[in-house]
This record gives sequence, C-alpha cells and structure tokens, in this order.
Amino acid sequence: MTAPLTLRPRAGAVLGAVVALVLATIGLSAQPAHAATGTASISGHVTLPAGIDPATAGISVGVYEASVDNSSIGGSITPEGDYVVSGLAAGTYKVEFRAWNAPSALPGWYGGAIDFASAKTVAVAAGQQVTGIDATLVKESTITGSLSGVPAGGATVLPWRLDGTGQWVQTGYLRVEANGAYTLAGLRAGTYTLQFNTGTYRDQYWKLKPDLVSATRIELGAGQALAGYDVDVSAALWMPTVSVSGQRQVGSVLQATATWQTQPDTVSYQWLANGAAITGATASTYTPTADRVGAQLSVRVTGAKTGFLPASDTIGVGTVAKGWMTAGVPTITGTTVTGATLTAVPGVWPAGTTFTYQWSTGSGNIAGATGRTFTLTSAQQGRLLSVLVTGTLPGYEPAQARSTGIGPSQADGYTAATPTISGTAAVGSTLTAKTGTWTTGTTFSHQWSASGVPITGATASTFKLTSAQAGKTVTVTVTGKVGGNTRAVKPSAATAKVVTAGTPTISGTVAVGSTLTAKTGTWTTGTAFTYQWSASGVAITGAMASTFKPTSAQAGKTITVAVKGVLSGYPTVTKTSAATAKVATAGTPTISGTAVVGSTLTAKTGTWTTGTAFTYQWSASGVAITGATASTFKLTSTQKGKTITVKVTGALSGYPTIAKTSAATAAVG
Repeated sequence: MTAPLTLRPRAGAVLGAVVALVLATIGLSAQPAHAATGTASISGHVTLPAGIDPATAGISVGVYEASVDNSSIGGSITPEGDYVVSGLAAGTYKVEFRAWNAPSALPGWYGGAIDFASAKTVAVAAGQQVTGIDATLVKESTITGSLSGVPAGGATVLPWRLDGTGQWVQTGYLRVEANGAYTLAGLRAGTYTLQFNTGTYRDQYWKLKPDLVSATRIELGAGQALAGYDVDVSAALWMPTVSVSGQRQVGSVLQATATWQTQPDTVSYQWLANGAAITGATASTYTPTADRVGAQLSVRVTGAKTGFLPASDTIGVGTVAKGWMTAGVPTITGTTVTGATLTAVPGVWPAGTTFTYQWSTGSGNIAGATGRTFTLTSAQQGRLLSVLVTGTLPGYEPAQARSTGIGPSQADGYTAATPTISGTAAVGSTLTAKTGTWTTGTTFSHQWSASGVPITGATASTFKLTSAQAGKTVTVTVTGKVGGNTRAVKPSAATAKVVTAGTPTISGTVAVGSTLTAKTGTWTTGTAFTYQWSASGVAITGAMASTFKPTSAQAGKTITVAVKGVLSGYPTVTKTSAATAKVATAGTPTISGTAVVGSTLTAKTGTWTTGTAFTYQWSASGVAITGATASTFKLTSTQKGKTITVKVTGALSGYPTIAKTSAATAAVG
C-alpha cells in the first residue's frame, strides 16, 4: 500500500491553528498568550478552490505577530468563509489561512505567500478595524506513478522544487514499502524533479539521472494531476572496479580495466592530468607523453546501459615519471690507420633523440674526442677503438650504448682509392662502380644512394637506374675490408642528375621526296634537342633538322635519326631511333588514252624501285569502280561526264608499300 505525501506543518504553528479551529467552531476568539486584550481587529474573506464547501472545509485563520512565528490568535468564521479576528493590540501581523477538512486546498498566507517568511504584513493601530484581508486558497497538485524493483527495506520518493533563487528545495518525502503505485500530494505549482532512494541501490533522479544538476525537470501547474512517473528503483549500474596496469612513465602503455556487477552496453574512458581531461585520450590505453612528466594521472571509466542509470568512477594512477629509452646499437665506419677519420653511427634510437659522443681506447677515454668523428693519431696505434653514444630525449632518462671495438689502429700505409662511376646517368641505363686501386686482399661491398639517401637493395657493383632516381644525383659508397675488419669507407663523387631520355621514332613515308619527322619521345622537362639523320648508318651531311626529305641518294637505304638531349645539370644523352625500311623510289602514275565512252585507258606507273610489284584501282570522280583493278580500263556510259583517276600500289620486300594516285582526266565524253 502507498500513502499520499504529507507536507509537515511548522511545529510552532500547529497548536495555535488547532486552537483557532476549535474556538471558531464555538464562536469564540483565542487571545494571545503574550499580549493584553486589545480593541483592534482584522477581517476578510477566504475563497476556496471550486468544488469545496466552505461550510464543511474547517477553515481556520491564524494571526501571528510579524516578528515571531510561534503562536496565533484565532477569530470567528462564517460558513461562507467570512472571518473576523478581534482583540488585537496595535502592532504588525501576518495572517495564515487553512482548510483542515479539505486537504486538497493548500494552506496560504496573506499576500499569496506560501510560508511565514514571505507572507505580507498587516499593520494595525490601536482600536483599528482592518478589513479586506482576503485570501484565495489554491488546489493541490499531484504526481502519481508506480515503483518497481523496491528492495526489502522499501524506498523513499523525494520531490524537489526549484525556488525563486534557482535553488532546489526538498518539499517532503514519501515512503513506499513494496512495488506498486505512489502519489505525491499537496504539491504547489512549480518546477520539480524526483529523487528515488533505497539505501540498497544507487540513488537516481527522474529520467535515470545521477544527480539534481542533470535531473529531468517536471513542470507542474496549479491543481494539475500528473501521472505516469514510473520508475525501476533498481535500474542503476553499480560503480565499476577499475584497475590500471603498466608503468606510469613516458612512453609506456597504461591499460585501464573495469569490472562490473552488471555489464554495460558501452564503456567509455577519459584520461586526466592534474584533474583536467587530456584531449583525445579516450581509449582504454594511454601512453604518457613528455609534457606529462610530473603530472598526477587518473582515468575516469563510465558505463552506460539502456534502461539503467550510468555509472562512473575515477581512479588515480600516480605521478608520471620520465621514460626509459631503447638505445640503438652504435657502429664505427672508417679505417683504423693513423691519419684516417672514423665516424660514429648511432644506430636506431627514438625519433628526436640528440647525441653526444666519447671515443675511447682500452686505456680509457680520449681527451677531447667528443665529436661524431675522430681522426686517429699515433697515440692510438696498436689499440682497439670504441665510441660511447649518449642519447637524450625530452621526457626520457638519458641512455648510453657503446660500439664494438675496432682495430687495432695501425700505422701501415693502407691504400684506399676513391671509387668512380661509369655509365650514363639516364633512366634505364646501368651504372658501374669502379673501385680503383686498393691494398691487395681487400674485399668490397657497395651501397648506391640517390641524392644522399641509400637505395634499398642497391648493394651490387652495378645499378640500373629507374624512374625513382629521375632528377637525383647518384653516388656509390665502397667499403673495403681485410680479414673481416673494415679498413676504409669511400664514397664516390656524385653523378649529374639522372635524366629521363626517350627513344626517338620516325614518322612519314620512307620514299624519295617524302618528308620524315623525328619524334623525340619523353625526356626530362626543359631538354633541348639536336638531330642527325643517317642513311644505312652513315650520317647525311646537313640533315640536322627535326624533319628530313630523302632524295635519290638515299634510295635503297635505311634511315635512322640520332636525337641529342641537352639540359643544364644533367648528362648530355644521344638516343638513336630504329631503322626504317629501305627508301623506296615511287613514281607518280599517269593515264594514257582518250577519255570517251568505249575508249581504253592505260595506267603508266612511272619510275619505281626495280622489282616493285603493282596493283591498280580505277575511280570515277573519286569513287572506286568495282572490278576495275587491271592496268587498263575501258570506259562505259556509266562513266560519262565523270573524271577518271587510277591508284597504283607498289610493294617490294624490304621496302615500304606505297600507294600513289594519278591526276584526274577530263570529264568522259
């Protein structure tokens, strides 16, 4: 069973109000215990909500001294709600109105106030009859709903009302012992929310909210009855148990793990530094960065599940310390011969690491030898050399690593030449490393580089250039070893930039009198070209333009063109086209005979390369005549009024097939 909410009246007002009610019933007036009887009075009319009979409502009027809320003076009240409170001394008062037998009518104070503190005062002079102190009581509002999930200890529903200052004020409570309906009665119009407390489950607020700030508001009008405020008081996720594994230091991965009594649908994470959310750090893992050194790290885990109040917990992780770097493996390049320069190669360290160096022999550190390079002197002869590399990186403790010793340093005259590169620095060409003269017994390894960057896999003595190297210079570094020990590392000079050089082609008919055109192909942008035409491999004097017209001097010979490309910073490259077919001599055909119907016309081929075989096609006004494919053609009436031409096609092995067309005859008569 549930009961309506009962708003508790002020303790000091209860007795006086009850006395006033009783005295009003018998037509007497109560006198204040603290003052002598006066001759003044206060009167007015009490209006009740529609539907409530004032004759049976048990209306009471209490008059209080404005300075103290402890006792009241009652008066006479008519069945219509008119009242008079007499026997008042001069003073300032506050007046309260109640309907004891009509709980749906809410108590009120003069001036429309709802409590003593905010009630309007009434000033009364000695012997004065103050009238018109009227009041209109308003009907109560209610909120009803049902509870489920109520534990053995019961549940409490607490309404909160937003006051005029924007603060939430609790306006009573209602105990509910078991699942079922509840009613919050005696509520005034205003903005409310509801709190549900069990002592077993987490408190929740209306619409599954965790606190008053986020609670959903309920707008309640005067005399309004709202229903449907149903709540499962057990629908709250328990706080998760959160643990964090991993080292709280820069560069180490921290892992947050949460366990739940009820598994949520979704789990979200937020890592915090000194209590402030870290932008983007919303995964279950977090790797502290250098700027977090010294910060207090924590992680907030929030679970959400449909139909449940979300749960969130924040656990401190501790102070972020500097991380530990993974050091690289240093090596030394160079030859261990007095006067030679050795170079320290730090190896692979985290990006952004800066290095310092200390060169040493078995006798200890070499004074002043703290650069990346070190030039051997006679003082190191017979000793092994090593270098200690120290790496520093913000947010990390410094790390050190020492190279393997090399040497011993020798005073012998080891010979190491500077390598050179042969070949054309053009895409598709093969370059060859020439080591030069080294001390006998030296074995070599190679590394090709493009504009200073080693080319992956390019470790042979030759290297074929690809488009990836276009526009870059190429070098090769030769490392010489004797007995497995590195004696010298020598880089070559750089080539010119690698050029892209196309293979030229020839377009046009390969025949005496026809024009041939050189097509350069694709070259590096900005390349300037020159040309040289050749006949059967022999350069043709003066044939140095991009076009060439063969003459009878080239008849029977093949034609090529050499294209030379020149561009500053790149090698000058000459590329030669493939050879054409032999240059043919092709005559221009003519027609003999009279152009009249019934006459026979004859095709004269003209002069062609000896051995050429011919085919023919006669046409009338440009339209091929079906079947007219002999060297002669007899005109018919069909051709009357039309001009006649003949196309002669010559074919000869090793030569191009060429078609030549005669001039047109006059119109056939």
